Amino acid sequence: MRRNYSYAGRNSLNQSGLAMLCLLIFFTATGIFLSLFFYQDLKNALRKFKEFQKPLTPVLIRPEISVPKLETITNDSDPSEKEAEKIFIAYDLGDDKLASRLITDFLANYSSNPLQNRVRIIGANLMYKRGDSAGALAYIKKVLSENELENKDFTDAVLLLGSIAREQKQYDSFIQSYLEQAYFRASEPSKSMLAFYLGYIMIHNKDFKNAASYFNNVIGENGVLGRADLYAAQEMRPETINTFANFLDLYPASQNFSYVKEAFIRESKLQASSLAARGYLDSAVNFYQNIAARFPGTQDADFARLQIADIYIQKKDLKKAVTILEQILDNDDKFYDPDALFRLGKIHFEQDNPERALNSFRTLTEQFPSSPMVHQAQEWQKLILESFAN
Repeated sequence: MRRNYSYAGRNSLNQSGLAMLCLLIFFTATGIFLSLFFYQDLKNALRKFKEFQKPLTPVLIRPEISVPKLETITNDSDPSEKEAEKIFIAYDLGDDKLASRLITDFLANYSSNPLQNRVRIIGANLMYKRGDSAGALAYIKKVLSENELENKDFTDAVLLLGSIAREQKQYDSFIQSYLEQAYFRASEPSKSMLAFYLGYIMIHNKDFKNAASYFNNVIGENGVLGRADLYAAQEMRPETINTFANFLDLYPASQNFSYVKEAFIRESKLQASSLAARGYLDSAVNFYQNIAARFPGTQDADFARLQIADIYIQKKDLKKAVTILEQILDNDDKFYDPDALFRLGKIHFEQDNPERALNSFRTLTEQFPSSPMVHQAQEWQKLILESFAN
């Protein structure tokens, strides 16, 4: 049976001692509550920061280097052309190792052959594919140093030059000059790719007007991607997000879809976070809702919902916060479930529903024993159980 220590109660504990004990319990409980509350907020803030700082995976858009038609180069009386034919077949079949070995032998044995530039371009492309950009550049510069260079060889060499420059973000007047020469001489689809690379040089030079002009001449998904990066360079985040969204809608099968998805989510998070920090909470919710709606059932969707719930908690709209947090728990992906349960526990406690709060903290502890929030959840359980005993 519970003992009643009221103001006029029993004399086993004097009034002054009881008052001091009550104050001690009050400040201890308050300290625990505030420590838990601010620790969790700090942890979430650090998580958000790390999430926003995660570097993007660069998009590597490389030109397709074709081979001459075999019937135009086959000459039984010329062994060099037969060796070149072997290179083109190996390259066409994707046997890069064999093609690379044959290219090395060909350039050593047939340095004066008219096909050497085409062979060297293919060799540069193979080096580039395996990450040897320096070797690829050496081959390209050798091709471009030739006095009598066929237009296709010149164009393909410059395309590789532009691709490497964009990947490494190394732009200079030498590269720009070659790209501009090739652009005015080329036809589609090479002209479109050259415009794409020139657009990035213009971004690097902060010549945004000419960058826009070049990207407007880029065909297909590369043009959309270029315009998105142009907006990003000008810190026009809403336009960047909308353009990335258009890309996701138009090109779901693109090899660049994952990059654009990552970029869209990153920019949306940054925009929402910025709006929330400036007090535009409803606008921030809209950006987070776009993430959740576009990528349902994913960790990114749950992350967005968690931020929405935090905004509703900040606005004291706890009913909506509970609804959003329960949506996280309904998702098959459980990564953010501990966060959702922890918030639900605090909300139920604030709403004078310690039983439901205790249930949320217990669920967190039992189902996610390795979560970094288990210790805080256990402290909350102790606090609630002690309140039941008093």
